[in-house]
Amino acid sequence: MDTIGFCALFFAEIIEEVEEAAAPEVLSTMGYPRLAIIVCATLPMSVPSLINSSLFYCKKALRSSVCVPGKFGARGIGSELAIVMEMFHFYQVATIILMIFLFIFGVKKLSSYARFTLLNLPYGNPLYNTV
Repeated sequence: MDTIGFCALFFAEIIEEVEEAAAPEVLSTMGYPRLAIIVCATLPMSVPSLINSSLFYCKKALRSSVCVPGKFGARGIGSELAIVMEMFHFYQVATIILMIFLFIFGVKKLSSYARFTLLNLPYGNPLYNTV
């Protein structure tokens, strides 16, 4: 629940920072409607930060589910890992740790790829062609 709240807070702050930028102000001065300003300036300028924040909180949620064994009966990966470690089923321990590592590695690679793709778009791409 805290992850959703923090994501909403950071998304709102990211969009507020974009609204203070020059591009939305220029479009409003030229007489564009509010919806066009949002679609053509605010969203394209905030997409990299929104993706970065989303992937960060995905990694944070996985790490917290591993580190904090099930609170209040909500069992996560951490509690499963603790149970199989207590039962000395080390092949399952290795499998769980490997899956956690692969997921974190995959999210990190996906984050790097998305960030690289969004920041190195070819000239004339509609995502950055705001005017």
